[in-house]
Amino acid sequence: MKSILINVIIAIPIIYILLLLSRIFKELGHLVMYKILFKDDNYKITIGYGKKIIQTKRWSIRRIPFLSKITYGNKFQEGTFRSLITHISGGLGTILYLICLIPLIYLVNKKPEVITIMNSKILPMAILRTIQIVMFTLYFTILPLQIPYLPDGGYLSDGVYVLNDLKSIKKKKEQTNIDINS
Repeated sequence: MKSILINVIIAIPIIYILLLLSRIFKELGHLVMYKILFKDDNYKITIGYGKKIIQTKRWSIRRIPFLSKITYGNKFQEGTFRSLITHISGGLGTILYLICLIPLIYLVNKKPEVITIMNSKILPMAILRTIQIVMFTLYFTILPLQIPYLPDGGYLSDGVYVLNDLKSIKKKKEQTNIDINS
């Protein structure tokens, strides 16, 4: 019983840090495309919700790292091809993070000294649980979901923004075709 409790106590911070990194990778995916496509340095990133742990001019990290969002500057234009790519890139950042975890899994499983440091097999389990949770959050990033009952005004997934961008792009294209035919 004591070893199970110790394993849980060790696993919680590992999973927390790995989840926090997954949200950071997601927002960095958005940020990189935003900076490339809109050439703007005006943004604000919030990782998680709840009480603030770290606050800087552009970054805010909060206690519960399940949700994250980026607030873009004035140059950002919704409903354009550039905004579509920017919204999609968050999910791509999460996929990149999952790919980055592969060497960590290899290291933990192939190097016995890493396991003996922990004196258990808790690290591989923590990594596996984190991958499962990140995959779950990736689904909620891609699917068009709106959850209004969460703090900070609710949550709109990237899927909602992608759908809105696709509708706007299609509408603009139809408008252009109507104007050309008139």
